Amino acid sequence: MPPSHVQDSASGDAARTLIPGAYEQHTPTRRQPGTMGGSPFGSLDMPVAASTMSAATIAERQKEGGGGTVHIRHESWYRLLSRCFPRVRLVAILLLASSPVAAADLGTYREFTIGASTAAVMALTGAAERDMKTVHERPALLQELSWRPRYASGRTSADRDSVAAIVFSFIDNQLFRMAIDYDRSRTEGLTKEDMITSLSAMYGPRSTQPPPIASRPAFDSLDTPTVFATWRQGDVMLTLNQSTYGGGFSLVVISIPLEALARKAQATAVTTDAREAPAREAARAKAQADAARAAAEKTRTANKDAFKP
Repeated sequence: MPPSHVQDSASGDAARTLIPGAYEQHTPTRRQPGTMGGSPFGSLDMPVAASTMSAATIAERQKEGGGGTVHIRHESWYRLLSRCFPRVRLVAILLLASSPVAAADLGTYREFTIGASTAAVMALTGAAERDMKTVHERPALLQELSWRPRYASGRTSADRDSVAAIVFSFIDNQLFRMAIDYDRSRTEGLTKEDMITSLSAMYGPRSTQPPPIASRPAFDSLDTPTVFATWRQGDVMLTLNQSTYGGGFSLVVISIPLEALARKAQATAVTTDAREAPAREAARAKAQADAARAAAEKTRTANKDAFKP
């Protein structure tokens, strides 16, 4: 049998015995990079076709900082990206390092937060219901709670707090104001700049706007505090104050919209109380007279029954 017939017969026998999907050991063509068994990312040589630009166009591109034909040899996309990643990481690290540390929420002072309920504040301070003072009941419920940390249970004189007292003000069961008085023995010798630096480390840079003019109190005081630094964040404002004569420092944290409501409610309550004062005083006097008459009658009856001539 001629060799060609033998070769055709062998190929036919192999085709008949080859299992579909099996790997053929002997291929008629040479394997190329990128096929089975080659580089997982294809050929290392990126095919670059001949430039179709004219010599004049290439020269103009090169003058502008570009070029004509792209020459990339023996470089895979994987290696190119690997070279770029360290630079991206370096830029990200620099951006994170240059960003300022997030400042604390102005509405939070230690464990107390503006908007908290009376029950939440009482639980944190350990105060009792009798410690809550009702200022006005209408048109809104205004309440106050005074707290002295140094007298709180579990504290000793060695770990005495720098805060002398905190007055919490509520409107309709919402905390809208915290007035913090610092212990003068703990702030003795400190300057305004020292206090501003300490507060800025916690709440960030102070506001550049001029401090608000404090409202005149209902009674004249010779030691009205003066605002010398403010912080503002959304609807919350924090003011750092110093008393005019005593020199003590205080901090006030308020919710601007809630305090506006409280001021309006207090003004209305004062007006209402003044209008209803005569009737209220007359009712109080009548109640006292009735009580006195009842007591006198009770005494008269007891003595009458027990009297023996």
